[in-house]
Amino acid sequence: MVVDPYADYTMRARDVARLMRAYPSMPVIAYTQFAPVALRALSLLAKRGLHDSVLFQFDDGRSRFGRLLVRASTKSMSRQMLEGLSDVRQQLSPALSDAINDLFERPHAYASARDLVTTSGTPLTSLYRAFYSAGLEPPKKMFIAARVLHALSYLRDPGYSIQQVADKMGYKHPRVLTQHTLAVFGVRPSRLRRHTDSDELVSRLIDWVKRA
Repeated sequence: MVVDPYADYTMRARDVARLMRAYPSMPVIAYTQFAPVALRALSLLAKRGLHDSVLFQFDDGRSRFGRLLVRASTKSMSRQMLEGLSDVRQQLSPALSDAINDLFERPHAYASARDLVTTSGTPLTSLYRAFYSAGLEPPKKMFIAARVLHALSYLRDPGYSIQQVADKMGYKHPRVLTQHTLAVFGVRPSRLRRHTDSDELVSRLIDWVKRA
């Protein structure tokens, strides 16, 4: 949701704050002009959880705005994914549950599923045992799901080639990204570009990492 908290030259911070409270899962980007009243509105909203703002004709270049929109989209899908896994995450230790949360927030920071061992402080054998007991597939699938989830948001932007998306997600070769999308969804990355139903894709990812 992109909103102007100074629309019609009127302080709209309270209206935006009500929207944020009513729809907490909806990412919000404030886009307004560089004016004292507008800046006060941004300050008030920042205290209520606003993280992203753009100023008209100052930092609203196409590249930056595009990155913000992609990041907001990814955060929304990551939140859906983690909420869909809340039942099984409750069966894991807090440290391991937090590590999974971090994996979906920053998949580029994980070179492999084994990095969950380092992040959570859980020995490898205990990690596999915990996943199995919670009804999850092996950790490698969780690692793949996190990368594929973030790749989905970039694939929707026709400005990125498959090679560029693979590079952004840390794949050594786009062939590996293709292998992963085929394993999860049964289609190549090029086909996923045309798939607009985020809810369905996230639901399929959740089913893929849970044991039947």
